Amino acid sequence: MTDHEAPGEPAPAESDAEPSGQEPDRRASRWHRPSIRTVAAVGAVVIAAAALGVSLTRGSSSGTNSASPASQSAPLQILPSTTSEVQNTAQNTPLPSDATTAEQVYRTDAAGVVEITTSTGSGNESPFGGNSGNSGALGTGFVIDTDGHIVTNEHVIDGANSVTVKFADGKEVSARVVGSDASTDTALLQVDAPSELHPIALGNSDSLVVGQDVYAIGNPYGLDRTLTTGVVSALDRDIQAPNGYSISGAIQTDAAINSGNSGGPLLNAQGQVVGITAQIESQSGGNVGIGYAIPINLVKGVVSQLESSGSVQHAYLGVSVEALTPDLAQSLGLSDTRGAYVADVRPGSPAANAGLQGGENGGGDVIRAAGGEPVNTPDDLTRIISTKKPGDQVALEIFRNGSTQTVTVTLGQRPAQTS
Repeated sequence: MTDHEAPGEPAPAESDAEPSGQEPDRRASRWHRPSIRTVAAVGAVVIAAAALGVSLTRGSSSGTNSASPASQSAPLQILPSTTSEVQNTAQNTPLPSDATTAEQVYRTDAAGVVEITTSTGSGNESPFGGNSGNSGALGTGFVIDTDGHIVTNEHVIDGANSVTVKFADGKEVSARVVGSDASTDTALLQVDAPSELHPIALGNSDSLVVGQDVYAIGNPYGLDRTLTTGVVSALDRDIQAPNGYSISGAIQTDAAINSGNSGGPLLNAQGQVVGITAQIESQSGGNVGIGYAIPINLVKGVVSQLESSGSVQHAYLGVSVEALTPDLAQSLGLSDTRGAYVADVRPGSPAANAGLQGGENGGGDVIRAAGGEPVNTPDDLTRIISTKKPGDQVALEIFRNGSTQTVTVTLGQRPAQTS
């Protein structure tokens, strides 16, 4: 079930709907912000985060680990040189004429990928119970223009007292947080380092197809500018944002991404950013070939709002909806399962003000169209509301008590958190 408080602009809909009952496993992600851990040259990495969906921020803790214990990974192998040395060597060596696409993408974009380190100054409450003892986080970002703007995940910089950006040549500079949006897990930073800026072109995530080659560059476990390759495994997935809303249209990929990849670019064969790596689905907290990226077309609109005002407005309907089952449809007098069943209406919400009725006491409206577009599933309603802005009026075609009628709703501003 989803509670449709959709974001405005190209923002995602919290699934303007909060799940009712049990969430699907892939939504079981819990946003934790592990603090920074130096990757020891001879140490073994302990992967902790036994949740199905895991945010990809890397951190070390001065106290209890922020996730419940899980299996250990294999020990890291000592490399003959540091990753920075490898990167510099690659930049100075001409590519052969038969260079692979992966080599070309890396050569084009690696210098535009940055390592982001934050300091929070105090421990955070862990979603798995107890205090994480975290003092910061480590993630990834990428440069988008020559004005010094850098895009990353909101959960990478959430609660940070300071943010430091490290470039490919090892130079570190302080970054200013221009703005962030938890509903889309997107943050915009800015640095003053003109000589270090290597912007990466933004692509078109709407043109992606399943099976298409994609490439991720990030800092898994602090291993800077690591390249992994894969394909688009699926499209239009729903993942959970840090504030509990849903991000619709996420890209699923099998390109290996791990803790520390948060905020990094997912690239197409032309070296263009098509998504921001954000989460993985895993029992152990390590990569198992199921990763999720936020589509760049959604991010573009969010970044535009962040740059102009420092915040993002998301439209809000205020209902929890769920898919119709054959039995439920029959009990309501419907011959098919098309639509979004209104299970609950938030008191004082735009939906309540418009007179929508939930199924708390039996019955309940079924939304079959919104703004002139058909609503076949709850995800359709989330998507439609997510394209609107607070203050927009939307005509909803609903089925109630055996008949179809139209209700006009004036959308509001989405609350900061799901309730």
